[in-house]
Order: sequence, then structure tokens, then C-alpha cells
Amino acid sequence: MAGAWTLDDPKVMSGLLRALADSDILAPTHWAPDERVSLPFSSEEVLRHQAEREAGVAYVERREGALRYEADLGFGRRNVVALRIVPVVAPELWREIFEIAEELCALVRPDYAIVNHGRSFDPWSTKDEMFMTVMSKQGWIAPVDYFSQGPRGLSLRTYFGPRYLAQFPSGLLESTPASHEMTAWGARRLDLGDVPWSLAPEDALPLWKAAWEHIKPAQVTSQVFAFDERFVSFAPGKRCSIPTGPDHSGPRENS
Repeated sequence: MAGAWTLDDPKVMSGLLRALADSDILAPTHWAPDERVSLPFSSEEVLRHQAEREAGVAYVERREGALRYEADLGFGRRNVVALRIVPVVAPELWREIFEIAEELCALVRPDYAIVNHGRSFDPWSTKDEMFMTVMSKQGWIAPVDYFSQGPRGLSLRTYFGPRYLAQFPSGLLESTPASHEMTAWGARRLDLGDVPWSLAPEDALPLWKAAWEHIKPAQVTSQVFAFDERFVSFAPGKRCSIPTGPDHSGPRENS
């Protein structure tokens, strides 16, 4: 999730921590105020860490069970939430991951969010391997890069919040060859298929290509540069205005 400005509100951060803690597969076991230490997880300590700083990151982990992950919960100027699953998760858990992501996005209401599992090639030897590498890297929100690159593109599931929706030509996202739906909090959710969590990268590739070719001319998502059979880089879309602060146009209260 990027542009997760509501996390500046301790009530929203508390709700996100509670949603993680209540999940059988995502309940955190550890947290840290920086990358040099590791402490037993405590919601109270995470919230205290947030209260003592204008901007920063709380690092949260789960180190046991069928699903293990590392997560960066950014607040203040670093409003990016990135959750990395390590190692590869069992396929039967992906539906639950998508469901939890839907809950977290409804709580946080980010400007942009993705849910993805992909496959990269280093080096790639065919055009499809290159495209799969691009698709995989589009499906990652890098905390240090988002505010210089903007939304990278599409993944298995992609959310464009209201401030990005306003930048696309009218009707473009609605006509994307993908499964799409408006969320209750005002985002457009695009899925590369009716059951995106079941798609292997090879199966998702033609769906991604069709959707990507459809939205790319809007120049809202990042420009993509693939070169030397192994490198992919991103630059901001020529018509993209990356939100760099909270949306003050109206209330965004969470129920």
C-alpha cells in the first residue's frame, strides 16, 4: 500500500495492528523500531514508537507457522506499507491473503495498493521471460522508490484510490480487460481474472499484457525500461501527479 496517509492516525494504526494480530496466518511474532534490533511483538510498543516520532517505520514480522513475512509500516513522510512473504507461501493460503488485504485496504484507504506473487528471471532469455520479470517487479511497492516513481503498474490485484482515478481518462479503467469493481471506500479494484489468487505467473501473463496495454497510454503508471536481459527500472508516468500528502478534500473516516 502506498499513500497510506491514514496511518498517521493512531486509531487506524491500532486497527491495522489488531487486524494482523487477529489473523491466524498473519499474527505478528516480532517487531522492531529499526532494522538493527528485534523485539517480541507488542501493539502498545508499536503505537508508542509512532507517537514519539513525526515520521518513521515500524518493522513487523511473523517468524513461525505456515506463512512468514516481514512488513514495513510507514507513517508521516514514509506512508508506504510493504508486506513481503518469505519464503514462497503454499498456494492454498493465497485466497486468505487476498481477503486480508481487502480488509486492510478498506481500513487504511491508500492511494495505490497491490497484491501479487510473481516470478522473475535473471537473466531472461525470451520476451515472455522479460514480460514476466516486468510483471513481477510492477507488483512490488518499494518504500524508497514510490514517491519518485509513482504507481508502477498492475499486479494480480491492483487498487487505484480516488486521487489516481481522477488522473485516468473517463471510462478507461472501467473498460480494462480485467475483472474490476468499485470498493466502498472509493477505489477501483482490478483483478487479472475472476480468481486472481489461483493464477500462476504463466497463466497471469496474457491477462496482464492485455490489461497493461489498455491502461499504459494514459501515462499515469510508471514508465518501464527493461534492458541487458536482467535489469528493469521505472520512471514516473508523464501524466502522473503523485500525491505527497493526505487528502484534505473531505472526510475519510473509517467505520
